[in-house]
Amino acid sequence: NGRRRFDIPAEDLEARRQAVREWARMTDNKVIIFMNHGGGSNTPRIFAEDIKAYKDIAMGEDVWPPFRGGALGKPGFTHLNYYVAARLQWDSDLDLDDMLDEYYRLFYGPVAGEMRAFIDFYEVNQKKFGPVETAPVLEQALDLFGRAEGKVAPDSIYGKRIALFAEGVDRLKQAVPQCSIQH
Repeated sequence: NGRRRFDIPAEDLEARRQAVREWARMTDNKVIIFMNHGGGSNTPRIFAEDIKAYKDIAMGEDVWPPFRGGALGKPGFTHLNYYVAARLQWDSDLDLDDMLDEYYRLFYGPVAGEMRAFIDFYEVNQKKFGPVETAPVLEQALDLFGRAEGKVAPDSIYGKRIALFAEGVDRLKQAVPQCSIQH
């Protein structure tokens, strides 16, 4: 499980990377990074950073996405991760911001900026979703998503793509009242 999720502290991250480098020194071949994806998280910057960190010692990744309730069960929240990972496995020197600009423009069209704002916010703040004191963070995420959702027709291709987030966003909507009551 060489790649991290969003909640690994920096010191643990460096220890994990060092362990992978030590494995790589034991062979004349490149290593394969294993990643067991779980849950619905958007971590394109983490994916890019980790793939770039291992580019000289890894030949690729063995990715196991769960398909019930996990990564493939929430395609809106994870397909960007797979896109970033695939593109960087082909060329780890790609500029992430340029790649993301292209992705959002092509995939979300007229709401590219809104979806990028939502996903960027989500990536940075997802570890805060859940505790009682985070109702305002959840509300801000929902507001950002609502801006995109409200600008496109639900039956348009862009509306259908935004709808891929429905399951995860509904989960966030349900958490706000619970956080607010306990707050």
